[in-house]
Amino acid sequence: MATAGKIDVAPLAPFDPISEPTSLSQRWKVWKRRFETYVVAVNVKDNAQKRALLLYQAGEATQEIFDTLSETGEDNDYKTAIEKLDEYFSPKKNVDYEIFQFRQAKQNADEPTDQFATRLRKLAAHCEFHDVDHEIKSAIIQNCRSKHLRRYALWQDKVTLTELLSKARTLENSEQQAKGIEERLASTNIQDEEANFVNPPRSNGQQRRQHCRNCGLSWPHRDAPCPAKGQTCRKCNKQNHYVRVCRSSVPSTRNPINTRPRPIRPDNNQHNIQQVGYQEDHYSNSPSSSSDDEHLYTCVDSKSTKMPSTKVQINNVHVKMIIDTGASINIIDENTFANINKYKRISLKRTRTKLFAYGSKQQLPVIGTFEATIETKKRVTVSTIHVVRGNYGSLLSYQTATELNLIKVNVNNVKVTGNDKIEQCHDSLKDKMDKKFPHLFHGIGKLHNFEAKLHIDSSVPPVAQPARRIPFHLRRKVSAALKQLEKDDIIEKVEGPTPWISPLVVIPKNDGTVHLCVDMRRANCAIQRERHPCPTVDDLIHAMNGAKVFSKLDLRSGYHQLLLAEESRYITTFVTHKGLRRYKRLNFGTNSASELFQKVIHDQIHDIPGAINISDDVIIYGKSQQEHDTALHNVCQRFTKVGLTLNNEKCQFSQTKLTFFGMVFSAEGISADPHKVSAIKNASPPSSVKDVRSFLGMATYCAKFIPNFSHLREPLRKLTMKSAQFRWTRCEQTAFDNIKNALTSDTVMAYFDQTKPTELITDASPWGLSAILAQNSTQHDDRRIVAYVSRSLSEVERKYSQTEREALAIVWAMERLQIYLRGGKFTLYTDCKPIELILGNPKSKPLHA
Repeated sequence: MATAGKIDVAPLAPFDPISEPTSLSQRWKVWKRRFETYVVAVNVKDNAQKRALLLYQAGEATQEIFDTLSETGEDNDYKTAIEKLDEYFSPKKNVDYEIFQFRQAKQNADEPTDQFATRLRKLAAHCEFHDVDHEIKSAIIQNCRSKHLRRYALWQDKVTLTELLSKARTLENSEQQAKGIEERLASTNIQDEEANFVNPPRSNGQQRRQHCRNCGLSWPHRDAPCPAKGQTCRKCNKQNHYVRVCRSSVPSTRNPINTRPRPIRPDNNQHNIQQVGYQEDHYSNSPSSSSDDEHLYTCVDSKSTKMPSTKVQINNVHVKMIIDTGASINIIDENTFANINKYKRISLKRTRTKLFAYGSKQQLPVIGTFEATIETKKRVTVSTIHVVRGNYGSLLSYQTATELNLIKVNVNNVKVTGNDKIEQCHDSLKDKMDKKFPHLFHGIGKLHNFEAKLHIDSSVPPVAQPARRIPFHLRRKVSAALKQLEKDDIIEKVEGPTPWISPLVVIPKNDGTVHLCVDMRRANCAIQRERHPCPTVDDLIHAMNGAKVFSKLDLRSGYHQLLLAEESRYITTFVTHKGLRRYKRLNFGTNSASELFQKVIHDQIHDIPGAINISDDVIIYGKSQQEHDTALHNVCQRFTKVGLTLNNEKCQFSQTKLTFFGMVFSAEGISADPHKVSAIKNASPPSSVKDVRSFLGMATYCAKFIPNFSHLREPLRKLTMKSAQFRWTRCEQTAFDNIKNALTSDTVMAYFDQTKPTELITDASPWGLSAILAQNSTQHDDRRIVAYVSRSLSEVERKYSQTEREALAIVWAMERLQIYLRGGKFTLYTDCKPIELILGNPKSKPLHA
């Protein structure tokens, strides 16, 4: 937008207030400075025009935020508008926290000192330092990666920040120059001429001297590295030495010198990268030792092989990439990077990674790397991407493709034939059930001869809540959902006055429809619960002992299959934009619905062996295919008789493994759900107390499969205390890693069997108690773990002596596992000798009454 006679200036890119919230304030300041420059360039001076131009150039997302702000001034008040946006995007800083962030900053690998100083200056902007340059200089001295720079700063009497940065540039340039010289010396003609000749004859006049054990030349090599560095011996195929000095007894497999194959020359045309291999670069005087040299990657140019490709989004930009299961890095070319970085928000980092076309010694030009968000329609991950100069195409690594669920590798399913048979059995059984019970898998059923009655406390005063306005874009979908519920005889219109009214809650679903819920919190205050018991996971594990075949049946809209008594319907009344409605069936949100539904379904199948229900999920199990099929047939026949229906899409038939309640049930035992294990193992280190609680919550859910969990989590648990200050040190990182390493999906717990000998193994540490419940096979002398349990000690319990803690562990473990131990015989194991003498002596008396 430029006035006549003025220069034509391209419009600004819109401001993005959503992505990268941690840098929101800084990005807003940069955008605002560019906008002020833009206003001057287009010669706009009128405040009304400047305000309108500000909101237009900032973009739709920023304008929506601006509309929510209060006291934004009149349409010609540009100053107030910019101040309000400043307040929103640049909230008041906590000086102490900003100083903490500044002190924690450390120089990253391959980050130039100048960039580190710039980053420190940005962090110091809100620290209110009296001498910013002095603080930055101190931070560089303490947290830089160069020991030479640190020694220089400490050696000098008084060095300024400018002098320190100048010295850093000199050191970094010298290091790069020296590295270039060393690489050129390492790749001289010596390696081509001397590389793989076997013991050339020495002249009679040659003097005796020392030779390098890796290349066979004179040693030492003066200032140049050994030319054998990175070379592969053609006799033993190991690296970092030549054939002439090879000490391996393996016969040489090299070609004769005159018939040595010529290296494949790289094609001058553009290459399509389709594979990336991983190879470590070892270099040492000892053939078996490894070094910290950079990794060498090899790119395979294969135009004849058609590799699988997919479209992903990198930082919200669509990119077509080739999937390579042999690749360990992600690659894009510079054209693709330019498309992703069209707003110049991404700065590349230098890298020592080397890329080569297959059969070529010519290194592909790597521009740099950057961290990016890569996502598909269902998954998202963050990974490092390498940018290559030229038009080489884009390649997705194995790890990233796995995280995005684009490829699946199951190393456990080796017997393909067996899996095919199981899949065929599943499909045939599913079709068989559908044909034999045609009405079982269609529509929403209704349990015959039953009405659910809600017990309502008449002393609680009724509450008629106002309607929650439904957005206009959702009203058509809500109307369609209400119409369908009325058609299915689940709700009905309300005529006349009603004492109880609850609001409707609309939840959009992924398939474009909406899910309707009623906020029953106020009405639940008057509904009395019936308190029917629900089976626990332990009950399920005990019942399924010895089972080898499983099925899971899902009741379609389970609660809606129970008719609600006429006298109980008035309390379910809810308000919509179409008027008042109430439920004719049991509805979700009622506090007594889950236990009432559990009891009703249990009453229908309790007499069928091999069937157990938890809420609307019915588990069918059997020790053989025939036993399982009999139980499945009986349950389906019973449901058809009483009018209940199933959701065929969610049912699983004839499975050897069944995932339920975050665990995998199989003939071998119980293991953790691989998805939950993956979520814990891929978790990033916490950055706040909230993140610690979240991680411990996930890990506690799988604590059954983690031995000595309370001891492992203790350093993290201390961070969640009210008086604790969040400090992530090596101790917390070690505990974090130990929990992740202790959890594995390969851990399989045994089913509890009353007929097998039972053992209880207890232990106590200064921080917690732990116990293991195990059983020995009657036929084999192998011990199978049934359960791991543990808990932390209280502050008072930590003051106990070790003997008292061991005794407490025994008592607590027996109480915690009493459902397995009480009424039967078991053997108790402890590693505390005094406890063995005290508890093993029938004449000993307890210390406490």
